[in-house]
Amino acid sequence: MSNYVMGLCSSPHLHHPVEITNSLFCHYTYSNLTKVLNFWKLLDDEFLKFIKKYLPAERKLSNGKPYRMLSHDLTKLSKPHSKCLPNRGYVVESNPVAQNLSLTAGYYISVLHVNDLEGDYAPPLLMKRLEVEADKNAEILAQIKFVMEHSDMPFKDLISLFNGDSAYGKAAIIAPMYEYENLIGILRMRSGMKIWTSYKGIQQGGGAPRIYGEKYYLRATDKEITDIKSGKESIQLGINGLLEDEKDSYEMTMKNGREVVVEIKRWKNMLLRSKAEANMKDKPLDILHVAIRDKKTGELVFDRPMYLAITGKNKQEITSIEAQQ
Repeated sequence: MSNYVMGLCSSPHLHHPVEITNSLFCHYTYSNLTKVLNFWKLLDDEFLKFIKKYLPAERKLSNGKPYRMLSHDLTKLSKPHSKCLPNRGYVVESNPVAQNLSLTAGYYISVLHVNDLEGDYAPPLLMKRLEVEADKNAEILAQIKFVMEHSDMPFKDLISLFNGDSAYGKAAIIAPMYEYENLIGILRMRSGMKIWTSYKGIQQGGGAPRIYGEKYYLRATDKEITDIKSGKESIQLGINGLLEDEKDSYEMTMKNGREVVVEIKRWKNMLLRSKAEANMKDKPLDILHVAIRDKKTGELVFDRPMYLAITGKNKQEITSIEAQQ
């Protein structure tokens, strides 16, 4: 240990731990360095206490309320040639050949980020390598819970926005997030998903009250389908056939210089069906339909619209445009 300390003090220009071994005061090899580093464990709790003062400054919504933003990602760590590493599994390669699903050996990494909306980098707050048989949903929720309830973190006492792609737009993630009063999810929803209105008719009979109303699909138009077994034809109603509760639009210039109009429709208090362990009957969400049109021609820039869900007890605090941006 003394050798490493002297090596550091004598060579302040070093950028990587391995470079310490080049110092005249360091008489140990790289393998010894890795053994010493194994004793320098930094626990999540200690790291969050340290990082508290370096968090990005809070921002404000259009209603003046302060907020912070979190996001999560399951990324892949490819280790195809390191056969001695424990508990490797098969993961999908990040950049496979077009139209091919390529597998490689490696790990999944569960990473919770804090966002400041400036630049393209979101610093990680928590990072964990998952075991092959790990419950990914449980690991994601555990990281959210740890940060939301940590006494040194500022996320529980003010509005916290949680961004996630379509892997998070499901009941197993959305339902547990309702536990936190100020946590609002902005989650991408998979195109074609089923969504229901809240039933507003007269309750009949003495059984359990009816909760779900009409069923729609997250697509712009209706779709005719034929049952393979019975041959019967039916129509899946696209959500655009349902009158929206809000409608917004604004102009913007894309990175390639193209001027477009962003059109947003919002349906409030829609419902997902789910299993008992992720009950969604009392957890309504707002659905956004986002389409981008060329300002001059009016033609759609992308063939399919994007669907987002705004979830949480205080989902009304964020406007449609804020959520989309």
